[in-house]
Amino acid sequence: MEVKEKLIIIINGKGGSGKDTCVEFVEKHYPKSVFNVSAIDPIKRAAKQLGWDGAKTDKDRKFLADLKSLSTEYNDYCTQYILDQIEIFKVTNQKFMFIHCREPENISKIESYLTCFPIRYETLLITRPITEKHFYGNSSDDNVENYPYNYKFCNNTDDLDLFEKMFMNFFETSVCSFINGGK
Repeated sequence: MEVKEKLIIIINGKGGSGKDTCVEFVEKHYPKSVFNVSAIDPIKRAAKQLGWDGAKTDKDRKFLADLKSLSTEYNDYCTQYILDQIEIFKVTNQKFMFIHCREPENISKIESYLTCFPIRYETLLITRPITEKHFYGNSSDDNVENYPYNYKFCNNTDDLDLFEKMFMNFFETSVCSFINGGK
């Protein structure tokens, strides 16, 4: 597959907004076409070494965000990890790469890197009314809306089948309209 036929989606949203579920929908509709990574993956591995049990409470999210911030300040390892994953994606047969990245400054770094390659990319924010007013206590979750995303999708239903139908319609007609001959 040529690089220009691929699409990278930098996906973001507060905890519980439905980001992972959206990626699962795309995987379901486009089997074996999704390459899915998160900038927090290396931090989660380090956190487990420090005793983190994989929970997603506000305290856990703050721990991960603080650890990522320290890592970014020290050597920006998470951004380099994502850039390395992009290089791997470029030579796979997968069509879509989802990059989960919370911090606006990291999203900007990734976008700057992507402008050097003929790979189409978009930024996507997933929102959900139930999470909008929640204060997580960490800048990674609490500042996700502080970026000029190309697309925003509101997950406003608890009906999983309806959510899937709405998201896939949005995804195919907006985010990746080029699949059906669009942009």
